[in-house]
Amino acid sequence: MSSIPRVALRAAGLVNVDMREMATMSYIQARPYVVDSSAAERELGLAPTPWSEVCRRTLDGVESTAA
Repeated sequence: MSSIPRVALRAAGLVNVDMREMATMSYIQARPYVVDSSAAERELGLAPTPWSEVCRRTLDGVESTAA
């Protein structure tokens, strides 16, 4: 599997809005980034869901649709 060069995405973006958006978001694959929830916690009182809970809910959903 290989990636599409950014220049090709930008060229395709001239005629296709989805390719334009992929080119805009290509930085996500090009460098590491950190998701920080501190502003949401501080301003809105929200807290991230622990991974164990996320995994449990995901598996529950998969199991309920498979049944």
